[in-house]
Amino acid sequence: MNRRRYLEHRRHYDVQALDEEQVGIERKDLIVDDIAAKALLDRLRGELSAEQRVTLELHLFEGYSLREIAEKTNQALGNVRHHYYRGLERLRSIVFPKQST
Repeated sequence: MNRRRYLEHRRHYDVQALDEEQVGIERKDLIVDDIAAKALLDRLRGELSAEQRVTLELHLFEGYSLREIAEKTNQALGNVRHHYYRGLERLRSIVFPKQST
């Protein structure tokens, strides 16, 4: 299976040639945002269990389906779904905390 072609087909990312000059200009503006985003990502990763983190990374960043993740990690599909949805719920609760009124 060609992973890159599969991800392109699912429109996981857009393949474009990068203009190095444009990237350099935009990069200067994004350095502070990148640092803040990395700190947030590290904090969020620390809040997830190992199974939730692996499941979310494989599904969201590498484009695997939940069934493929179950086969890859030798787990039941129900367990993978559980880790996926519990991980999403935990991330939602951290990023969007409920406001008391």
